[in-house]
Amino acid sequence: MRFNLNILYSALFIFSLSFISKAQNVNDALLLSTEDLQGTPRFTAMGGAFGALGGDLSALKVNPAGSAVFALNQSSFSLDFNTFSNDNAYRGTMRSSDDNSFDVNQAGAVFVFKSNNENAAINKFAFGVNYERTSNINNAIYAEGQNNQSIGDYFVNKANGIALDYFTLQNNETFFSRYDDLLYEYGFSGQEAYLAYESFLIDPIDPSDLQGNSYQSNVNSTDLRQAYNENYDGNSGKISFNGALDINQRLKLGMNVNATFSDYTRFTRFNEQNSSSTGVNKIVYDNILDVQASGISLDFGAIYNIHDKLRFGVSYETPTWMSVSEKISHTLRTRGDGFGSATADPEIFNVFPDYKYKTPGKWTGSLAMIFNKNALLSIDYSRKDFTQMKFRSNGFEAQNTEINDMMQVSNRINVGGEYRIDNLSLRAGYSYVESPYKDDFTAGDINRFSAGLGYTFGMTRVDLSYVNSNQERNVMMKQSGINSPVNVDNQLHQISLGFAFMF
Repeated sequence: MRFNLNILYSALFIFSLSFISKAQNVNDALLLSTEDLQGTPRFTAMGGAFGALGGDLSALKVNPAGSAVFALNQSSFSLDFNTFSNDNAYRGTMRSSDDNSFDVNQAGAVFVFKSNNENAAINKFAFGVNYERTSNINNAIYAEGQNNQSIGDYFVNKANGIALDYFTLQNNETFFSRYDDLLYEYGFSGQEAYLAYESFLIDPIDPSDLQGNSYQSNVNSTDLRQAYNENYDGNSGKISFNGALDINQRLKLGMNVNATFSDYTRFTRFNEQNSSSTGVNKIVYDNILDVQASGISLDFGAIYNIHDKLRFGVSYETPTWMSVSEKISHTLRTRGDGFGSATADPEIFNVFPDYKYKTPGKWTGSLAMIFNKNALLSIDYSRKDFTQMKFRSNGFEAQNTEINDMMQVSNRINVGGEYRIDNLSLRAGYSYVESPYKDDFTAGDINRFSAGLGYTFGMTRVDLSYVNSNQERNVMMKQSGINSPVNVDNQLHQISLGFAFMF
């Protein structure tokens, strides 16, 4: 084993390349393709079941024909408080993690133009603009437990096949330049292997053979205490430009043009310790992935009044065509017998060229029943084929194959009702979302229960809602090579307060 004093390698450098494995994986890509139950408090309280109802700014994302239901101009904005708790089980040890966030969830307005001609085929035209957060990506997992499989084996697998000569500094060569060269020669995996070599986590089996490409871990224990942190921080949102027509007071047609965005950071830390008096006895491996994406999509919808008390709606959301940029950095720290501690920290962001990504489209069918002016009941059914997620740039063939192997059609059912007592409205809803994964292991179905109320003061309405969401998942420890998953039971509590103004 090699011995040295504490080491710190640092450099500042940002670059692009087009021929290495991208940092994005299928699970991360799914974040760009999913939507939470977000919107106005009236919308969320009723489970998002607004496809045939319309008359709410958040309803426009379900069916753009819904703006033609408005009788008056209306503006609204909504504030949102989210708190989540995760129960994380890893190899028999249970740990909990929680966090909360506060944000503007929705803001928009719709303008209604009515025809003065009673005999006109088009009775009404509506135009709307609405911003809405589509997904709250914030999440945190913390797990720890005993294991006999070391992360050192992960780095050995990354290094095997790379000649020792590539890890050996030549005349006038620096850690940074060698790190750079390895990226071009062996991609991000080669850089990971180099960090492990420089921090004494791995050694060549034959140190005298510069062409040798076999390595071994310097972890000399199978009694390992491991801890894993995974933190997501970010949001996805959408700005919709809407137009709709009311034809003969029976058929409503609408369309949205959507500008979407997503911005999030994923931080992971893997910590491993053992009590061995020889070799490496502590490892800390940090990874940061930063993702920014923007795209465009279209929505088309229709609502038909079968009669005054029954409406039918149908809508289609096209795929979102996105441009995605990402960068990744990593740091490896070790401590062990003979060398003290070592840090391989290039402080480099590998900035990848932007690539193209397509989300799946979605069909929605809706039915709403209006019981006089005091009560209503609505149901939506949506179908989204997640096998149609696609990385559209070259070099993603493996990821697209993985999508076809892992993903499936996800069905969604939203049910909601409202009952009015004078100026007070009482609401409740339920939403079921089928897992987009073929197996039940990666992520389970989502169940959401919601309730809320609203009160009208003349031309102003105040709304409040509460949503409880539950899902179970199994999370693999990213970039660790550890086969044992973390079982996560996620509970999300969402409180929304909104104001609507008619004018």
